[in-house]
Amino acid sequence: MPRITTIPAGIEHAPALLRMAAYARTSSDSSDQQHSYAAQVKYYTEHVGSHPEWVLTEIYADEGLTGTSAEKREDFQRMLADCKRGKIDRILCKSVSRFSRNTSDLLTALRLLKSYGVTVLFQKENLDTANMGDEFVLTMHGMAAQDESLTISSNQRWATRKRMADGTFLPGSAPYGYRIQGRELVVHEPEAGIVRQIYQWFLSGMGKQAIVNRLGREHPEKRWHMTGVDYILGNSHYIGDALFQKNFNTGTLPYRKLKNEGQLPQYYVEGYNAPIISAGDYHAVQRLRKAREIKGHGPEGRRPLSGKLRCACGSLFRRKIIRGEVYWGCRGHYDAIDSCPMLELSESLIYDAFTALVNKLAAHRAYILTPMLGQLEQMQARHSGTQQKVYEVDKKIAELNGQSHTIARLHNKGILDSSDFTAQTGRVSQQVNALRAERRRLLREDENNDALAALRALDDTLAAIEETQTAFNEDLFAEIVLGIAAVSQTELRFRLRGGLELTETIERRKRRDAA
Repeated sequence: MPRITTIPAGIEHAPALLRMAAYARTSSDSSDQQHSYAAQVKYYTEHVGSHPEWVLTEIYADEGLTGTSAEKREDFQRMLADCKRGKIDRILCKSVSRFSRNTSDLLTALRLLKSYGVTVLFQKENLDTANMGDEFVLTMHGMAAQDESLTISSNQRWATRKRMADGTFLPGSAPYGYRIQGRELVVHEPEAGIVRQIYQWFLSGMGKQAIVNRLGREHPEKRWHMTGVDYILGNSHYIGDALFQKNFNTGTLPYRKLKNEGQLPQYYVEGYNAPIISAGDYHAVQRLRKAREIKGHGPEGRRPLSGKLRCACGSLFRRKIIRGEVYWGCRGHYDAIDSCPMLELSESLIYDAFTALVNKLAAHRAYILTPMLGQLEQMQARHSGTQQKVYEVDKKIAELNGQSHTIARLHNKGILDSSDFTAQTGRVSQQVNALRAERRRLLREDENNDALAALRALDDTLAAIEETQTAFNEDLFAEIVLGIAAVSQTELRFRLRGGLELTETIERRKRRDAA
């Protein structure tokens, strides 16, 4: 009969600490100390520290008052990403309205967090998503916060439109060539001279890409793009007039910015600001822009290669049909042949190059992707302490902000004179700026996680390809290709998701009309 010996359990493991995070929307008003970042850090550090079973991982904070769109709140999105990576167990938030004022976004985020195993405690309402029966109550609180936000937004839109109708509206930023001084747009002559050059070049027959290329050579202090040049050529501010409400925001959530095509009145204000160019030149440019659009020089329809194929000279390619066959040609070559020698590339050959590339990648994944995945995983392991470092930097920033408030109070009470106040605030500002730069550096290190996830997704996509590709797969192309650089007439460099770049050789085919 077998003899059985019982081996007693070993050392009992202490329960793991609950990893807590806090989310806040902080005030952008420096006088509102109750909702400042420093106050939030102090409160949550002390609150979590009073619970021995908790550990504070990080405080996520978005500055400003708006909570209607989760997509625009960077720290909110970073918090969701960290929850997905398994870094957080539970989130503290002062109220439902600070988490979200959009009912749909609120429920979507909470359900997403639930799928990650993360719960949220709203302190003001004493609502806990760990109790699933609270979702109806959360919806009611979210609707109340949403209604409050809609009312505020409606009032702001009414006030803005009234100023537009009165001709007293001031844009948030000045067009190129102007500066805002007080309540007026004033001409900034160094930039105004460049605006005049752009109009003269366009009237002399130069294309927009050729103008961009010339600006890049003659004024390299600024990055120039076709969209920027086109905006300058069509902006009525340059003849002293202003057209208000060209776009508008919808009045319901989620807010969307739409082009005003007659849905709302527009307001054209003559003599709004000092002109830079003559009315004659402006209207001549508008006629020329319209004529070129009619001839087919406007933007192409969205096709697989649209916006993704770029020449070695920096210009995008555009689609052309020559004797029934589709080609893609460099815009820079068309605008100024001497500046770029690149000839048209056959669309079918570009598609063939992609198909060949996919087949090679799928067949040799183990030799191409596996080493890259290993390197990124090693980098991720080296920077595993990034989150704690960011938290320590945040604490130092909070302490310095507290010092700044103290210095301001002493100055207001007359204890510190102006020279001491300026010197001390300057010292604190320098330290805060240095810490914020360090914070950005640490967060860039954490982006390796995103690159790793993208590369794994690419690997999974290629692993699912079971047969050799014999034709261009448009869905696969859209999924994995971020951009293509035409290195030469015979080489294309594909930039794929995850940061992978590979070069593929293409055959040079003569154009049918080149006989």
